[in-house]
Amino acid sequence: IKVFQLNLNLLDMRLLNNEHFKKITQSSIGIIARRPFCFGFLVNNFPKDYKFDVSDHRNNWSRNQQTKWIKNAKKIFSELKIDNNNINKKILTALRFCLTVPMVASVLPGMLTKEEVLNNIKASKLGSMSHENYNKIIKIYNELETDIIKS
Repeated sequence: IKVFQLNLNLLDMRLLNNEHFKKITQSSIGIIARRPFCFGFLVNNFPKDYKFDVSDHRNNWSRNQQTKWIKNAKKIFSELKIDNNNINKKILTALRFCLTVPMVASVLPGMLTKEEVLNNIKASKLGSMSHENYNKIIKIYNELETDIIKS
């Protein structure tokens, strides 16, 4: 099976503007999208000054990057008119975005609870989002990209 496993989520779409992505889409190589929830920054409501435990892998990211992800995740969902407290809607949006990207064969979300498994199944059953919503998300990301990408 010819596939690449690549980061892809609402806060990291660098793949879509990459030369290699164009080559992948012109071949028969599939993509497995990993980190669709951007280490949890897309689905949790972290306050701007949230501090991760030293044993948490997210603590390895700079405070600046953590703050950017927290701030821009809120901006993206606000632009999409999704209530920041509606975790299920945020999960569905994040997964369905990945499923809409051309050549994505599968998405690797984390699953710790029965509810998370059921949400992942629901997103899979719903499949791709409308082209209108997909393009709106791309536009929002492009407007925020320089602030999102790690400096």
